[in-house]
Amino acid sequence: MNQFTTALWSFDADVERYAALKADPNSWRGQMTRTAGSGLAISTVQPLVRTFGASAMQPEPRGVAARMDRLRQSIERLAPFVVNTGVPDAGDVQAIDDICTERLAELAPFGHDHGVRLTLEPPGPRR
Repeated sequence: MNQFTTALWSFDADVERYAALKADPNSWRGQMTRTAGSGLAISTVQPLVRTFGASAMQPEPRGVAARMDRLRQSIERLAPFVVNTGVPDAGDVQAIDDICTERLAELAPFGHDHGVRLTLEPPGPRR
Protein backbone atom coordinates (compact mmCIF):
# COMPACT_ATOMS: atom_id res chain seq x y z
CA MET A 1 0.00 0.00 0.00
CA ASN A 2 1.01 3.57 -0.39
CA GLN A 3 -0.67 6.95 -0.09
CA PHE A 4 -2.11 6.54 -3.59
CA THR A 5 -3.74 3.20 -2.84
CA THR A 6 -5.24 4.53 0.38
CA ALA A 7 -6.46 7.82 -1.08
CA LEU A 8 -9.71 7.61 0.91
CA TRP A 9 -7.77 7.65 4.17
CA SER A 10 -6.26 10.82 5.55
CA PHE A 11 -2.48 11.03 5.84
CA ASP A 12 -2.85 10.71 9.62
CA ALA A 13 -4.91 7.54 9.17
CA ASP A 14 -2.22 6.13 6.87
CA VAL A 15 0.47 6.81 9.45
CA GLU A 16 -1.59 5.30 12.26
CA ARG A 17 -2.54 2.18 10.32
CA TYR A 18 0.90 1.62 8.80
CA ALA A 19 2.50 1.90 12.23
CA ALA A 20 0.09 -0.75 13.53
CA LEU A 21 1.08 -3.05 10.65
CA LYS A 22 4.82 -2.72 11.15
CA ALA A 23 6.48 -6.08 10.64
CA ASP A 24 7.45 -7.81 13.82
CA PRO A 25 10.68 -9.74 13.25
CA ASN A 26 9.40 -12.46 15.58
CA SER A 27 6.10 -13.02 13.77
CA TRP A 28 6.87 -12.50 10.10
CA ARG A 29 5.85 -16.05 9.14
CA GLY A 30 2.37 -15.54 10.57
CA GLN A 31 2.08 -12.14 8.93
CA MET A 32 2.99 -13.58 5.53
CA THR A 33 0.55 -16.48 6.04
CA ARG A 34 -2.29 -14.09 6.96
CA THR A 35 -1.52 -11.94 3.93
CA ALA A 36 -1.58 -14.95 1.60
CA GLY A 37 -4.81 -16.17 3.20
CA SER A 38 -6.46 -12.79 2.72
CA GLY A 39 -6.39 -13.11 -1.05
CA LEU A 40 -4.03 -10.13 -1.30
CA ALA A 41 -0.80 -10.43 -3.25
CA ILE A 42 2.35 -8.66 -2.16
CA SER A 43 3.84 -7.08 -5.24
CA THR A 44 6.83 -5.40 -3.64
CA VAL A 45 8.11 -4.41 -0.21
CA GLN A 46 10.80 -2.12 1.09
CA PRO A 47 13.10 -4.12 3.36
CA LEU A 48 14.95 -2.33 6.13
CA VAL A 49 18.26 -2.79 4.31
CA ARG A 50 17.88 -2.34 0.57
CA THR A 51 21.20 -0.94 -0.57
CA PHE A 52 24.63 -2.45 -1.09
CA GLY A 53 26.37 0.67 0.17
CA ALA A 54 25.42 2.64 3.26
CA SER A 55 22.78 5.33 2.82
CA ALA A 56 21.54 8.22 4.91
CA MET A 57 18.41 6.22 5.78
CA GLN A 58 20.29 2.96 6.31
CA PRO A 59 23.83 3.55 7.53
CA GLU A 60 23.97 0.18 9.29
CA PRO A 61 25.04 -2.53 8.97
CA ARG A 62 28.42 -1.49 7.66
CA GLY A 63 30.09 -3.42 4.88
CA VAL A 64 28.80 -5.17 1.79
CA ALA A 65 28.97 -8.67 3.37
CA ALA A 66 26.76 -7.67 6.31
CA ARG A 67 24.31 -5.96 3.99
CA MET A 68 24.19 -9.06 1.76
CA ASP A 69 23.28 -11.13 4.83
CA ARG A 70 20.36 -8.78 5.52
CA LEU A 71 19.24 -8.92 1.88
CA ARG A 72 19.29 -12.73 1.96
CA GLN A 73 17.20 -12.65 5.13
CA SER A 74 14.72 -10.36 3.40
CA ILE A 75 14.55 -12.70 0.41
CA GLU A 76 13.75 -15.60 2.72
CA ARG A 77 11.01 -13.64 4.48
CA LEU A 78 9.47 -11.29 1.98
CA ALA A 79 8.07 -10.75 -1.47
CA PRO A 80 9.74 -9.06 -4.41
CA PHE A 81 11.56 -5.96 -3.31
CA VAL A 82 13.54 -3.07 -4.64
CA VAL A 83 17.24 -2.52 -4.07
CA ASN A 84 19.47 0.32 -5.11
CA THR A 85 23.15 1.01 -5.00
CA GLY A 86 23.48 3.20 -1.93
CA VAL A 87 26.09 5.90 -1.51
CA PRO A 88 29.46 5.22 -3.10
CA ASP A 89 32.45 5.22 -0.74
CA ALA A 90 34.62 8.26 -1.37
CA GLY A 91 32.33 9.21 -4.24
CA ASP A 92 33.45 6.27 -6.38
CA VAL A 93 30.30 5.77 -8.45
CA GLN A 94 31.83 3.11 -10.69
CA ALA A 95 32.90 1.02 -7.70
CA ILE A 96 29.40 0.97 -6.16
CA ASP A 97 27.87 0.18 -9.57
CA ASP A 98 30.31 -2.73 -9.93
CA ILE A 99 29.48 -3.98 -6.42
CA CYS A 100 25.77 -3.74 -7.18
CA THR A 101 26.15 -5.68 -10.46
CA GLU A 102 28.27 -8.39 -8.83
CA ARG A 103 26.04 -8.76 -5.78
CA LEU A 104 22.79 -8.83 -7.74
CA ALA A 105 24.25 -11.62 -9.87
CA GLU A 106 25.03 -13.45 -6.62
CA LEU A 107 21.59 -12.80 -5.09
CA ALA A 108 19.53 -13.63 -8.19
CA PRO A 109 19.79 -17.44 -7.91
CA PHE A 110 19.09 -17.22 -4.17
CA GLY A 111 16.02 -15.11 -4.90
CA HIS A 112 14.90 -17.53 -7.60
CA ASP A 113 15.19 -20.46 -5.19
CA HIS A 114 12.86 -18.59 -2.82
CA GLY A 115 10.43 -17.41 -5.51
CA VAL A 116 11.47 -13.78 -5.06
CA ARG A 117 12.21 -11.33 -7.84
CA LEU A 118 14.77 -8.63 -7.26
CA THR A 119 14.32 -5.20 -8.81
CA LEU A 120 17.01 -2.58 -9.14
CA GLU A 121 15.85 0.98 -8.80
CA PRO A 122 17.97 2.93 -11.26
CA PRO A 123 19.81 5.78 -9.61
CA GLY A 124 19.14 9.33 -10.66
CA PRO A 125 21.81 11.45 -12.29
CA ARG A 126 25.01 11.12 -10.25
CA ARG A 127 27.81 12.17 -12.55
